[in-house]
Amino acid sequence: MMLVFGKVENVDLTDGTVKSEKNCIDECFNETNCVVAYMNLDGNCLSFNYNYDKKLTVTETTRSEGLKVAIKTIFSLTECPSYDQLEMSVSENEESISWRRTSNGWTFMRCIDDWTMFTRSDTSVVCMQTFSISKGVTRNESIQFCEEMGIGFKLTGVASADETQWIVGRIKTLVDEDWQGYWIDGERIPVDGNNFEWTDGYTTVSSALSSSNAALSGWDYYGKIRENCLSAARIDESSQTINDVSCDDAENQFGAVCGYQLI
Repeated sequence: MMLVFGKVENVDLTDGTVKSEKNCIDECFNETNCVVAYMNLDGNCLSFNYNYDKKLTVTETTRSEGLKVAIKTIFSLTECPSYDQLEMSVSENEESISWRRTSNGWTFMRCIDDWTMFTRSDTSVVCMQTFSISKGVTRNESIQFCEEMGIGFKLTGVASADETQWIVGRIKTLVDEDWQGYWIDGERIPVDGNNFEWTDGYTTVSSALSSSNAALSGWDYYGKIRENCLSAARIDESSQTINDVSCDDAENQFGAVCGYQLI
């Protein structure tokens, strides 16, 4: 646990249980899902659970304010970085999430429920989940399915092979045959080129479309139908995880991959 003079934003500490500072910290440390303990000189203590708190912001305060925050994090036992150089992360439920340094504190954010987080850059973090809908689901139905979840939810594009390998790893036991898959965002524009555009609002480039990870012929097996949209699919015995398909293809699609931008 790292102890700092600070406060958890948008929280009323008077709602907390009265206990000693030591017990407040120790109980959080020993509780698997607890990531933060917040306390004051009056003995009020609040703890925050990894499974339920999607965002926490800790702001530094002065000693005179009497507020302290204990943050559960992973430290290297062989290094002792200065406070300004400290990098913090929490690892629970097989997921590791970094605290992000702000100008005057720290921010912790995680995906909703059991969605998976993918860090694309220091300024872009995306949450994704796969959804089995029905055999023959169309691309437009998949777009609508994701967007009906709420503001910001989209049929997601992918930025790396790691993302599509995660997707196919989840769906490969749910599809019956090779070349079947789930819709993802991305459409070839112009139709006779090899450039794809995304409409999710957060995918801009994609190394996932390299030939080692994507089968992008542009045509169906018979060379008659244009294949300008994308599916995350099981492809024979290949390591490839993306297939270009007709934007009107429904026969081989079973679901959708939805996402939203966390940061």
